[in-house]
Amino acid sequence: SLSHPPPPRPGVNYLVSNQLLSAHKAYIDELMESLRTEMNTIRDFEALLVKAQNNPDEATGTYGPTEDDVLGYYESVYSYLDRGSENSTRLRHEMERIGRTEFQA
Repeated sequence: SLSHPPPPRPGVNYLVSNQLLSAHKAYIDELMESLRTEMNTIRDFEALLVKAQNNPDEATGTYGPTEDDVLGYYESVYSYLDRGSENSTRLRHEMERIGRTEFQA
């Protein structure tokens, strides 16, 4: 009986590449979800501004969102910055882990 060579198996570079792709895809998935959430927040706040413009305060002759509305939006934007920073940090740590594991002699 003829002996067959073993089937090819993935090399180290292939395995490392898959780890990098997986980490990058997780980062992009989180980024896309964040963008959807942020775009919805922008849309809602813009709608609130349009509504405010169409409903001026008769006593002052001015229009605009309430202070609570502005503060809420401000806090939302800050939370998005934090979420983006956390996502970037996660990817950086994963890449550093992969680098330490795979590229050390």
